[in-house]
Amino acid sequence: MEVFRRARHHAGATNVDDAKAAGIPTSTWYDRINREEWFDCGAGVRLVPGAPVTMQTRHHAALLALGPDALLSHDTALALHGLARSRTARLPVHAVVPYDTTTLPPFATIRHRSRRLTQVDATIVDGLRTTTPARTLLDVAGRTRLHRLEALLLTVRQRRMACADDLVAQLRRRPSLAGARNFRRALAILDAGPVDSILEARILELVRKHGLPEPVPQYRIHHEGRLLVADFAWPGPGVVLECDGRKFHGDEAFQRDRDRWNDLEAAGLRLVWATWEDVHETPGRLLKRVRDALGSRGVTLARHRRDG
Repeated sequence: MEVFRRARHHAGATNVDDAKAAGIPTSTWYDRINREEWFDCGAGVRLVPGAPVTMQTRHHAALLALGPDALLSHDTALALHGLARSRTARLPVHAVVPYDTTTLPPFATIRHRSRRLTQVDATIVDGLRTTTPARTLLDVAGRTRLHRLEALLLTVRQRRMACADDLVAQLRRRPSLAGARNFRRALAILDAGPVDSILEARILELVRKHGLPEPVPQYRIHHEGRLLVADFAWPGPGVVLECDGRKFHGDEAFQRDRDRWNDLEAAGLRLVWATWEDVHETPGRLLKRVRDALGSRGVTLARHRRDG
């Protein structure tokens, strides 16, 4: 039966439009539903007999119910893009539709209406119409903590899922959206340069703010046939600043960091370590360590005001 073939493309979900496309009269469609007790997902969407209710099924059901202009969005899009943990079938599906859409969503689907929803906002993930990473991040910005949003932006950039221009363009299109202010603040992290973490971005911001010489991020060093990459380096005087994120590392990563730092010291470099607490609670002490390290290698620094 043609409608079953179509349903397979939707993880078992189908609706009366599929029946019409398959040449099945509407009356026959409803008669088969009544006789075969197809599971009702709501909003005119059914599951064919034997189809399990999975998250993918619910994704397809939402798009079938809401029409061809609907896109999976918000938390659902985050998960589909690999920016959040996989969702279970018990959690709601989020979808965005044009503002004038009146179609109701199926069960456990949250419908968001948008006055500015175009093809620019759309992409395909696993065969599902979904908001782009840039659109998705702005959609969730209003209820996402700043540090989490910054981490998501870094991840999107590192994975090359969206460029800075895409993100800025989204903000320009919807500057008054709830969360736009948070999104604008988070975008500043992209100005930090090729950093790999929020901690690195904060350190670079601190160094620039207090007038220290600009370090080279992700500095590559060859030592005894091995390539070492330092978080930050002042190559001339041979000073390296390393971010110690031990709170977020497992035992293996912790040991790898220590081995790398030993290798950097063996290469004749002066190491300075910085933790999240250093940057946010005692930045003055961190800055002093950097100045002392640079000064010990012959760098003359301008007089500076007292650091807070």
